[in-house]
Amino acid sequence: LQKTEQKCPFCRTPYPNDDAEAERMLKKREVANDPFAIRGVAGRCWKEGNFSDCFKYMNQAAKGGDMEAHDQLGHMYLEGEGVEEDMKKAIYHWE
Repeated sequence: LQKTEQKCPFCRTPYPNDDAEAERMLKKREVANDPFAIRGVAGRCWKEGNFSDCFKYMNQAAKGGDMEAHDQLGHMYLEGEGVEEDMKKAIYHWE
């Protein structure tokens, strides 16, 4: 059997060998407006406590069709993190 190289399902290139290469690949996907990559940016903002930027990027990812971004937005509206608490908007993102 021939050994097949694992490739990224998004860009079909081999997986990165180090963190710097992974970051370059992610940036490329962000520029291409990939919702999954944009949600990754939102997650980094969240970890830094920057909820307003997190909301901005999470909203962009949700508009691009990322369902996990919708789920996270629902929690943000529920808890009022980065946005004003709004149960109707939370439910909207969860539906």
